[in-house]
Amino acid sequence: MHAKDLGSLHHLRYLKLEGNLETELLEEIGNLQLLKTLDLQRASINELPTSICRLRKLDCLDVGFVLVIGVDQPFRMFQHPTRCWLVFAKGVMPNLERLKFCFQVPKREGGDYDIGLENLASLKHVTVGVDCEGAQIREVDNVETMVRNAIGMHPNHPTLQLSRYNEDDSDEDTDDSWASEE
Repeated sequence: MHAKDLGSLHHLRYLKLEGNLETELLEEIGNLQLLKTLDLQRASINELPTSICRLRKLDCLDVGFVLVIGVDQPFRMFQHPTRCWLVFAKGVMPNLERLKFCFQVPKREGGDYDIGLENLASLKHVTVGVDCEGAQIREVDNVETMVRNAIGMHPNHPTLQLSRYNEDDSDEDTDDSWASEE
């Protein structure tokens, strides 16, 4: 597909792009004014194109890469299923209602799991996957407690869906057994 062809699909509401993408093609995404869902999870890009700020109807952005997010993003749903780190600054994505992401346990360097959930003013629903690969039960429990505390302190009290995966690949150095999935 040529970049100019993508920009002419004015009625497009769902777009999934994969592989290596040309800069010109990414910039044309901003011309899709009725786009509601943009799936870039398997796209080989490091940063969102600036043209994405023009997508005022965009409800769901699904990405699988390190991401720089500006204050004026209109998203109501954001999915970040990769293991790279993400922090929400104050004022970012003021319309975001649904957030889906995962934590890899053990902790990242520095041991901090604060991602700034309190800065997402419209947040209503949070889905968190906890990757247990190589982790001990207390590390997984600590991550889940941190997530529950952050949700509990959020002014909107969003709903939380919390799940574990790769439990079979966990570090069995303790006598603790895994708690049942929530």
